[in-house]
Amino acid sequence: FLINFLPVGYKMASIRNIIRYSVLQLSILIILCFLPLGKGVLNNSIYALLAPYAGCQ
Repeated sequence: FLINFLPVGYKMASIRNIIRYSVLQLSILIILCFLPLGKGVLNNSIYALLAPYAGCQ
């Protein structure tokens, strides 16, 4: 009885792990894609904040 249910549970666990792994990879990919964009926005905002001071000098 238990031996019959063991592979099913193992398959479910492995499927869950695969899904978790793919979601993790996808989120890492999204972060890597948006990181340069966010960095550019951050640099632009810092530049916009510092531009008047740079203009004074």
